[in-house]
Amino acid sequence: MIIKERVDMLPLGCYRIQFDTENLWGSTYSRLPQKNQLNTKDVFVGTKTEVIGAIKTSGIKLTKLEDEKGRQYNLDPEYPFFIQEIKEAPEFKNEERFKGNLYFLGPDGRKISMKTNPVSFYINYDKEYLPFLIDVEGDGVVYCPKCKQIFWEWNEYRERHKKIHIEPVKIFYSL
Repeated sequence: MIIKERVDMLPLGCYRIQFDTENLWGSTYSRLPQKNQLNTKDVFVGTKTEVIGAIKTSGIKLTKLEDEKGRQYNLDPEYPFFIQEIKEAPEFKNEERFKGNLYFLGPDGRKISMKTNPVSFYINYDKEYLPFLIDVEGDGVVYCPKCKQIFWEWNEYRERHKKIHIEPVKIFYSL
């Protein structure tokens, strides 16, 4: 794909560029190259101030999680998790911490607020991930790959899958 647009006209976000030769006689389809693949480079379009403004205005959608071993888990796009009403909320001088309310869409399409609100987090702008997500009681988020749910509170049902739960080290988002 060739994009012919001024950089300042592109939407904010991370883009993956791949330099490759075009095979005019080939029959393969273009696919997004893997991160760190040969001749690829991830670039970020937009300034930190622009990203913060967009995040505060529109919120963020959580897309996938990564554990300490680098394994990634896609969140269910049919029932997305998203953070809105985002505000700067530093707890220490010069800290760039944010707070917002976490929601998900239920099966009927209704926006449902999590009981753990507000959540707090930092933002890694150029890589588009949160290094942690902490609830109002100071607990970190846990993910169950079997149930495909994120949670903070334990109960008997969640105890059954305890061995496969992960504590994400990266929570990826999109604007």
